[in-house]
Amino acid sequence: MSDISPPTLFGINSPVAIAHRGAADRFPENTVAAARGAAPHVDMIEIDVRRCASGEVVVIHDATLDRLCGVSAQVSETTLSTLSSLSVLGSNEAVPPLSAVLSAIPSQTAVNIEIKEEGILPAVRDHVSATDNDILISSFLPTVVSEAAESDIEAQTALIIASWSDAILDQPIECTAIHPAADILTPERITRCLNSGYAVNAWRVQTDQRVKNLIHNGVTGLIVDDWELLAWMWSHVARLVVELIQIQGEYWWLFPTSSDDWTAQTAVRWKEACMDNWQLTRYAPRVSTILKMRVCR
Repeated sequence: MSDISPPTLFGINSPVAIAHRGAADRFPENTVAAARGAAPHVDMIEIDVRRCASGEVVVIHDATLDRLCGVSAQVSETTLSTLSSLSVLGSNEAVPPLSAVLSAIPSQTAVNIEIKEEGILPAVRDHVSATDNDILISSFLPTVVSEAAESDIEAQTALIIASWSDAILDQPIECTAIHPAADILTPERITRCLNSGYAVNAWRVQTDQRVKNLIHNGVTGLIVDDWELLAWMWSHVARLVVELIQIQGEYWWLFPTSSDDWTAQTAVRWKEACMDNWQLTRYAPRVSTILKMRVCR
């Protein structure tokens, strides 16, 4: 497993784009359709897992089925067979096993598996060992995070927090990242986490202005329900890259100055120039569009 870290373009910080529950504003949350649909648009997909009555690890946020499936039952008391027959939020998607969701996510897309309950890490580890995706294990439960950090699971770890205490960082936390609620973050708190050696992936970011503030304050990841919320970030970074490319003339060979297949050539050369860092290719269309306007006018 490689390091899950934000891509940097010529020194410009670009936070990791993380689809919350598989982009819950666009798809029925935590489903195979969500995982498959969000993967081309983000760096990482976040999903929630817990155990069902028949023992399998399933992908679902709530402990009960009321909100998602309109059924008054506990997930822990419902078998996978029954879960597979239920409709999530009135869609054609059922509550899936973890294996099905991981199979739907391309290997180049990282996966953030949020563990909702204790006792299931060994089962999650078995699934992780069978996938080529980079994995981040997160939880609100410090015991789960510590267990994951101390195990042989091939994954990084993150502690999720919904409220802030200045004592949080007084003692070392056995994780590589902290996932704070976006509304509790301040520039000082972000800086303190970063200076303590933790990545900071903010959830659940819901407004353009908060995206801008968090990026300017140095967060390393943004967990969102809709990747379009990050359009400003991608365009902003693309503009900065263009400015640097203009200053650093050695990069001009990457971009043809006039061609009918401008975007296609740029995407290919951009990927080669970034040494096949797939995370950077999302900027190619924006960079090529800006350069085309400036060079071919």
